[in-house]
Formats: sequence, C-alpha cells, structure tokens
Amino acid sequence: MANTGLAGMGNNEDEEFNAAISALKSLCDGRPLPPPADVIKLVPKSNLNATNTQGRSLVNLTARAGDEDVLRALIHAGADVNMCDQFGISALMLAANWGWTRSVEILLKAKADTTAAERSTGSSSPLHPGRNALMAAADRDHEKIVRQPESNRAPHVSCRS
Repeated sequence: MANTGLAGMGNNEDEEFNAAISALKSLCDGRPLPPPADVIKLVPKSNLNATNTQGRSLVNLTARAGDEDVLRALIHAGADVNMCDQFGISALMLAANWGWTRSVEILLKAKADTTAAERSTGSSSPLHPGRNALMAAADRDHEKIVRQPESNRAPHVSCRS
C-alpha cells in the first residue's frame, strides 16, 4: 500500500481514507479510467474533496504516494487538484517534493496551481513556509520536475483548503 502519511493514526476517519485508497488502487490496477460514478462510490462520504484529520484530500494523498492511476481516476471523476492541507501544501507540492515526475505532469495537465505556496501555521510542517512546488522540487534535486516546460504550468488559480 502507498505511504499515505496516515499509518498509526488510529483514527476511524483516517482508516476510511486508507480503505478508499486501497479500493481505488484495486479499481484502477492495470485498467482504463473507471467511470467517475464508480470512483465516487469508493471515496469517504462520496465526496471527492473530503479531507482527513491532517486536512489532506485523496488527491493530496495519492500525489504524495506517486500513485498515478488513482490520481488520474480522481481527477477524471472531478476531484479538485488545488486542495491544500492545513499547512497550505497542495498535491503538486507533494508530488514535486517526493520526485514523482509523472504525478507532477498529471497535475499540471489538470491545471494545478504552480504558484501556491506553503503557509506557516505556527507549528512544524514537512516543507517550508513560502515554498512552492517548483522550489520543493529544486530543493530535493528533482531536475526533471524543475525542467517541466513552461507551457505545462497553469496560471495562478489559488490553493483551496
């Protein structure tokens, strides 16, 4: 199973997200894009943009894990690619930070905001306040992501949380 950042949380809501990701992986494994209705049935509360206790949506979690098939299915079903967690971290920032080049490409084609930047919440966070996806990729030496063509980059549309 992909590393969703939820392991050991012991929370029913987080278990629901882990179960949804597992079910989506089974639905998408080696198959063409499933119908949006089939995807929506598997997500918590039948809400593509529901968030876990850390404020992360399924798009954020699958982008962090680099799970391209599930990410495509969620986007195809209408999930918001610009949802941010409690720190203002978007799916694009997560994919860029972890070096998931194909996930970054998928998110860019879906018009993910390349200018959204992490915000400080006064508590520790996994990235750095003010850093955007391109900066996250550069900090981690993910050259393929940094060199994405400008035409792949969406205009500023703002992070939603």
